[in-house]
Amino acid sequence: MEKPEPESIETFVERYVDELAAAGAIRSAGVERAFRRVQRHRLLETFSYRTAEGSTTVHHDPERPRREHLALIYAATALATRQADGLPVSSTSLPSLMAEMLELLELGQGMAVLEIGAGTGYNAALIAEIVGDQRLVTTVDIVPDVVDLSPHWAAQLADDGVMLIPLSHAGAHPLVLLRKDHGELRGRVVQWTGFIPVRGPLYIEDLWPYGVIAAAPAEIVRESVPSPRFATGGPDGSLGLSEEETGFLFYLGLNDRRAYWTPEGPGLSDGRSGWATLARDGISWWKDELLARRLDHYYQDWDARGRPLAGDYLVSFAPIEEERDPPPGGWVIERRFYRELVTLGA
Repeated sequence: MEKPEPESIETFVERYVDELAAAGAIRSAGVERAFRRVQRHRLLETFSYRTAEGSTTVHHDPERPRREHLALIYAATALATRQADGLPVSSTSLPSLMAEMLELLELGQGMAVLEIGAGTGYNAALIAEIVGDQRLVTTVDIVPDVVDLSPHWAAQLADDGVMLIPLSHAGAHPLVLLRKDHGELRGRVVQWTGFIPVRGPLYIEDLWPYGVIAAAPAEIVRESVPSPRFATGGPDGSLGLSEEETGFLFYLGLNDRRAYWTPEGPGLSDGRSGWATLARDGISWWKDELLARRLDHYYQDWDARGRPLAGDYLVSFAPIEEERDPPPGGWVIERRFYRELVTLGA
């Protein structure tokens, strides 16, 4: 097949950026300029994407791109670029999520940036375009994307510098924007996302469950409720849950290490012993009715607290070797290298 004319590729890029800007993911001139100048298709070769029938693999030639490949690449979708044991271990993320993260960082000319999880290099190229010099950008990868907090990153962060981290929490990865203030890391959740789970030394076994046991439909008990448990609205981030659903899931994860998420809603999973899920129209449970009652109890507590959203919490981190009690009215999560201290903000 003939190579598209340069104008054809430019048309794909322009439409792609225009759609991101119209959706509100791109809001600044610097981020828009970077997306228009850095061509995503030049940083991809073999990739896969999800369809209703399953995963489809594409063998893409960046020097001779086919129009149908360009249509996939310049679309609002994440593309897996490496797999292991049938599961993706690296990807080029949702373009809207990448744009949102760049906007949150408020990068400018001359800033030095460390990126963990290079992936295809697309995000690093966008960052280099914004800061004005590729020598200011250091990006590293150990095959999978890394999603947790390492003391080595904090040590390299200048005081008053910022760090945007997708932290593992109840099966998802809320983005936490942290600022280094006199040596301490403080911040809050800014968006709900899903990333590839961390591997290597940052991984902590069973911090929260990852997925649930698939049960036969006849074994699942469904209990309806007279009024919806969560307000409807657009999804919060990339997991298809509303703001209230992710708000409850964040609260659930703070209180119970059995918390998890599914497209149906937040829930509790006890492995093969059972699970319960809270959907907008009621509770579904398998094997263990007590999980459903416990889940409803957490919901009532969350409702009594004013239905806080994920962005309503303040987060700080203390080295794991420092003994810390939960802050008054708050929570503490022990991670590999840090204790995460969480409180509801004013």
